[in-house]
Amino acid sequence: MDDIEKRLEEIKKLQKARRNQMSRKEGRKSQDKAKKLLDIPDSPFGKDSDEEFWNTEKISFEVKSGKQVHNTMSMFEKAETQSWEYQLTRDNPKELFSMIMMPHGTNDGIILIRLSDIKQVVLELQHMWNRRENGMDKE
Repeated sequence: MDDIEKRLEEIKKLQKARRNQMSRKEGRKSQDKAKKLLDIPDSPFGKDSDEEFWNTEKISFEVKSGKQVHNTMSMFEKAETQSWEYQLTRDNPKELFSMIMMPHGTNDGIILIRLSDIKQVVLELQHMWNRRENGMDKE
């Protein structure tokens, strides 16, 4: 029986190593997709799929994927659906969506935006800020 237990342990270790390898591959695929959607240039310092090499003087990136982001994505999609359903009732529906999370007891929040929309959202935010700075937000 001891021999069977050893073989079983070896099989379990091998299965775990394979799952981890698949997870790393999927993680790299997600990093590559994110890099492309963010239009981040190639790095001369290392593997482009490693988001640590995307960092700038002011921005640090960390890509998460898989099971660890499932709940966040589900929450985002639910909020997005709710927003689109509301927008369909309006005369002038909005084209972009962002979700802002403001936890109680904090003075800061988190914004979630589809990577495919981020350029447009940033441009719209810049437009809003410029209007405010120029006193045009009161019109």
